Amino acid sequence: MYRDDSGKFNASFGRVNRNLGSYSSNSLVLSDNPYSFDHLWLQYKNDLLSFSFMSAKLEDKYGFDIRSKDSSSYGWYKRFYSLHRLDINVFENLKVALTEVVIYGGKNQQWLSYYQNPFIPFYISKNNERSSTDEENANIYLALDIWYKPVKSVTLFTQIFIDDIDFKSENRKIPGEKSNFLGV
Repeated sequence: MYRDDSGKFNASFGRVNRNLGSYSSNSLVLSDNPYSFDHLWLQYKNDLLSFSFMSAKLEDKYGFDIRSKDSSSYGWYKRFYSLHRLDINVFENLKVALTEVVIYGGKNQQWLSYYQNPFIPFYISKNNERSSTDEENANIYLALDIWYKPVKSVTLFTQIFIDDIDFKSENRKIPGEKSNFLGV
């Protein structure tokens, strides 16, 4: 783990449990109790905001592609995960976070460099590299977290999650999956 002298920049690689929920609560971005997995974590934070980037290779899975009509799709599938998260301290009692994640993989999939850039949104990366990978092998989702503390003893929070962000115009006619998590 690396932390600069000011404490504003952190970098780590290894297995660390992460919870990206509504500030110390369950999360729709990762499961309630996610397994730790090897990943690269970069974070910059100051009093106003925090920006985080995570990149990981997930476990390989043996299976088949249900979209294929023949048995040639059986085999080991590699999976990868990249995340951007921006946390903003709007006021002392109001915090907002926006998270975007891409999970991609395939039978012969390798790391895709455009999903490793911490500063370029995945939507822009995907549109710029449209011919380099099959769009069906990537799943992008977004989450919005809002945390509000109106009085000292009450905290309100929500996480809105939108799955299956599609890039092709014909797929945009079908809405993605949405979830919401509320708490007091």
